[in-house]
Order: sequence, then structure tokens, then C-alpha cells
Amino acid sequence: MRILEFLRLARLRVRGAAWVSAWRVIRIGTLLRWALSPYRSPRASGGRGLVVYDFSSQPVSVGDLLLARVAAECLRLRAPGQRVDIAFISESAGIADAAASIDEVGRVLQAVRLDPELGNVFFFGDREEFERFLSTLPPATSIWPSPAYYVSGQYSYYLLWNELLYDCFHRYRTLPHLRSAPRARAWAEGFVAGHAGARTAVSVQLRRNLSNPARNSDFDAWIAFFDEYVRRGEPFVFFVVGSASEVDPRLAACPNVVLAKAFHTALDQDLALIDVCAAHMGAASGPSTMAFFSDKPYVLFGWRTTDHRYRDLHAQDNVRRFYFATPDQRLIADLETTDSIEAEFARIRHALARAPAQGAAAETTVAVSEGAVQ
Repeated sequence: MRILEFLRLARLRVRGAAWVSAWRVIRIGTLLRWALSPYRSPRASGGRGLVVYDFSSQPVSVGDLLLARVAAECLRLRAPGQRVDIAFISESAGIADAAASIDEVGRVLQAVRLDPELGNVFFFGDREEFERFLSTLPPATSIWPSPAYYVSGQYSYYLLWNELLYDCFHRYRTLPHLRSAPRARAWAEGFVAGHAGARTAVSVQLRRNLSNPARNSDFDAWIAFFDEYVRRGEPFVFFVVGSASEVDPRLAACPNVVLAKAFHTALDQDLALIDVCAAHMGAASGPSTMAFFSDKPYVLFGWRTTDHRYRDLHAQDNVRRFYFATPDQRLIADLETTDSIEAEFARIRHALARAPAQGAAAETTVAVSEGAVQ
């Protein structure tokens, strides 16, 4: 079916042409070989795999880029030891459509930079340059996604969740875990130890987007929750991460809250804080992808997506869970209230009490870049 879909889409590119150039013949042959690649054994590729990320159809966002990082590791799981690269295609129109700035390109590099043993990151200025590179790869290279998505410019987010991750999970009963690289993780561990001491550290990300307030966090509810835990003398410290523009200044007055941006943290440091904290809470946003691919308990409020687009999404009342999530990893459809934050955190406390040390990562982990972009 993928080959037929590819041929149907490719035909749109050549329809009406009175002649076919030599390069177009090569191009069609290259894309056809790509269409065949999912059916080959990854071990036959001689240890090569490739994840393709085209900015003309994929966004410059932390969550999507972290997922591309997981996709590379899923290809590697199919054949341990194989080299898997990521190719970014950034035609000028695509970058403009994504409203990418120099800072956002920096976020790309730091969020998905591959470790040396995993492979390389390639950037191509246009599709023709990328396709010429593609034609030089070994014929049986395992490539994701299918060329149909590349040719048609379709968004591959749901394809990743519903096919690549789903197949990987059901074949190996695990998914790669997102982990910070050693330098960023060491920084986060020292930062948490310095501010939390013997208390339990919990990462929190809250939304405060003035241009799109519909999904914003209820800061009044969160501040009331933090204040109540101070009043009770509860042994928890909440590390609030995220963009400096989304920080509510009232949080600085909460003695059990540490504002990461008060220390001018970069993205890799925020992600490392999510990684090392015992649990994660807050809004459904890109950096929370770090918690998705971990053993830690989490709860995210305002999960207002179209349920049917996620394969085997477990749904009961207002609670959602991914097919690979534990019962302590919850997505809440409603926005938070003080009472719902309290109730959900009680679940997290029980989960932490059952396993006081954060669960060990899966055998396969994904290291996030060590670089920091200010």
C-alpha cells in the first residue's frame, strides 16, 4: 500500500510533462527505492538508518524535534548497533512558514543533536540537494517516514505515534527513554541538590501565552496549591521550567518554588531538570515529551486534542493515557483547579512512595544535546 500511495503522489509531480529529464528519472528511482526501504530487513542495510525531517511540513518545535530523536532510536532498536542519522531539509519557504529565527535553529540543534555512536545530523538547503544525498546511500538503508509523506508534504506526527512508536513498543515491549547528556544532567543534579536538599524535587511547566490564552495555566490555582504545601510543611520543592515570558512573577514569592529562568537556564538545562526530577506536572507542552519517555509519574492538564487521532489512547472520563504509559502517567482533558492539582499530586505522592527512587531508564536511552544556547 505504501508503494501504491507513493506512486499515486509521485504521478502528481510528473503529470502533464511532455518529457522527463535525466534528473527526474534519477529522482523517481531514488524515491522508489526509499518506498521499498521499510520492507527490507534493517540488518541488510549494513548498519544505516535515516530519519527525514522536512521543515516545510514539520514544525520547529521542541516536542516534535524530541520525537524525531526518539524515532532515530526506534530505527536503531530494530538493528542494535546500526548507525542512524537525521536529515533536516530547510528550504527557505519552509523556514519562513515555520517562522524560524536563529534562536529557533539553535533550539533544533540542542534538542536533537545525536550522540557520536548514534549518527550524524545533516542540514540540506533544498530538496534537490537532499535527494542527491539520498541517491548515494546504500540501497537497503532503512528510512523513516515513507516517501509519500515527503512528496505530499504531510505532517508525520501521528504517523510516528501510531506506526513507528506503536510497532516498536509492541515488538520490544519498551520505548527509548529520553535522557539528558552527561554534562547537562550533572548540572541539573547539582542544581536540584543545592535547592532541594533532602526534599523531593518535582518539575513543573506552566503556560502563559498572551496571544493564545485558551490553553493557559491557571496560575491562581497553582499558587494556592504551592502555598498550601508550604503551610503543611510538605517536603517538596517545585522547579518551574519554561520560557521566561511565561513566568508569573508571583511565583517568586513561593518559598517551595524555584524559578529556573531566574538562573537564566537554557533549553537543555530545562529539559535536564525534567529528566532528573522525581515527577513532572503542568501544562501539555513540548518539553513534557521528556516525561512521556521516562518511568516517572506525571500529570498534564489541558490535554485538548482529538482522541481518535492517537492509536489505542486509553480514555476514561477526563483522563487519557498513551498505550505505553503507566497508570501514574496521566493526561487530563480539563484545565486545572486547585482541587484537581491536589488530587493528582496525591496520586503522584503515592507513586513515589511505592518507588522512592526514580525508576531506572530503559536499556535504550536517548541523550539530549549537551550544548546550551542562551
